[in-house]
Amino acid sequence: KGSEVLERKKKQKQKAKTKLFSRRLFCISTKANMDSKQATEYSKVVKIIKENGGEISSTVHRKVFALITTLGAVQRCTQRVRKACKLDIPVVDVSFLTESVQKETFLDLNNFYLDLTNVKRELERREKAKDDHSDAAGKEETETTSDVSITSKHVR
Repeated sequence: KGSEVLERKKKQKQKAKTKLFSRRLFCISTKANMDSKQATEYSKVVKIIKENGGEISSTVHRKVFALITTLGAVQRCTQRVRKACKLDIPVVDVSFLTESVQKETFLDLNNFYLDLTNVKRELERREKAKDDHSDAAGKEETETTSDVSITSKHVR
């Protein structure tokens, strides 16, 4: 009877483990340079999420619960990190997954947020550059339009 109870508890624990991230969609950004260490880490992260009932998205979009990433990916300002920042999707360290699994509970994301100050600066810089480019293109277009107007007045 003792072994049956232990077996039942083991199965319950296993079942609880598989539900830890259920109904959660994660995106992962760990492979900014894609060296072998980062590739291994990416596969480990995918395995942890799937073994615990979570799902993986290859892209960042509004339905993504959180972007699981590394400090290196944030420092390199990867496309997924920038997109998550734009969409206000939590960007959390990989340790959120490992510690949640280890403690067998869904931990508070607030304890795992990565600092996105540099990412936000980079987004602002890119937005400003885009605006500056648009302004320059707009001025060029205006000058062209006024030249055409003058020409058409001469034709009449």
